[in-house]
Amino acid sequence: MYSTRTNFPILKVQTFLILIGASILKGDQKKAWSHLLSEKKTYQGLMA
Repeated sequence: MYSTRTNFPILKVQTFLILIGASILKGDQKKAWSHLLSEKKTYQGLMA
């Protein structure tokens, strides 16, 4: 693994995009939206 501090946001975004991409490929739009919303909450929590 890399130094987690510097690369954490990038890895998180990559994982997130893979999750959304997989959900959309499976035709599971609802799941993609739930990932998007939970991620938004997580980022708002981190920024606060």
